[in-house]
Amino acid sequence: MQAAESEVLHHFDTRRRDFAPYGFTCEIWEPRQMLRPDRHDEIEINFVDRGSLTYLIGGQRVTVHARRVSAFWAAVPHQVVAFDNVNYYYVVTVPFGWVLQWGLPEQLMLALTQGHLIADVDLDRAAEPKVSTRIGFLDHMLEQLGKHGEFALELTCNGDTHIDEHHTVEDSALACAPGTDVLLLQFDAEGKATAVRSPAWCASRK
Repeated sequence: MQAAESEVLHHFDTRRRDFAPYGFTCEIWEPRQMLRPDRHDEIEINFVDRGSLTYLIGGQRVTVHARRVSAFWAAVPHQVVAFDNVNYYYVVTVPFGWVLQWGLPEQLMLALTQGHLIADVDLDRAAEPKVSTRIGFLDHMLEQLGKHGEFALELTCNGDTHIDEHHTVEDSALACAPGTDVLLLQFDAEGKATAVRSPAWCASRK
């Protein structure tokens, strides 16, 4: 993708009031470090064509990599703090009230309103899993799910592990659920898990 030379590149205006609405927009933004967090009551969807973009979302660093779609509830304080090899990126904002009327899966809405998760699951493409939850065993198990299920999984979770790890485990599962509910886990007598496609998924691919 290439931005036309005549395109106006947008960037964050530090004079914006908190929760001033963007409304429904689809724009091309210029990467700049934001001097302060922004907050607005829309779902924000980003796409980075190349390089990477690092946000501070709810006080936690989250990196969006190239060719990945990210979505988060922008009422959570967020700001771009770093970027690498990015000339521009795409931003879509959708009023939160509109999104509530779409009837999206409960798991997806819960993940969005948590404000800490960015997940990209592509069931049709095998790729090396990229998982970072700050819980070593959970990282390993999710990586095995992506590897043996032969689908692309990218998950970053910055939860309150200093309080309890179960929140991170639960929210990671909720973030992945909309994309992976077509998978089954089979366990053998030794507790080893194998990810397999569900019969319904296999039938749909014939």
